[in-house]
Amino acid sequence: MTRSLPILVALAVHACLAAAQGYDPARVGKKAANLYRQAMGMAEQGDFKGALTPIGQALTADPGFVDAWLSKAGLHGELKQYAESVKSYEKAFALDKAYTREYRLPYAINLAGGGDFDGALKAVEE
Repeated sequence: MTRSLPILVALAVHACLAAAQGYDPARVGKKAANLYRQAMGMAEQGDFKGALTPIGQALTADPGFVDAWLSKAGLHGELKQYAESVKSYEKAFALDKAYTREYRLPYAINLAGGGDFDGALKAVEE
């Protein structure tokens, strides 16, 4: 047991460091990144509804793609689909709380849009 203790400690430290690194946009796969770019191009042209298709495909290719979750939330917000927007923001927050910190305000706006004013206030106070 005493021989395995240093190995267990080393593995635990390594696991903690790996978990603490968080989301890295540079690690997004090529397929997901291309679909994301396609969606953003469509959104820039005002096709918010159409952009949801390639965003969904990008998330199927890489479910940990935080920027795609945030963009999906924004697209749903533009379409006044507040419940779907909130779900997407919450998925992004669950993936990386630090990376998504700046998105608490648009999240709160979508909560309020859906009628959850207390939740919106709580979101901006966090």
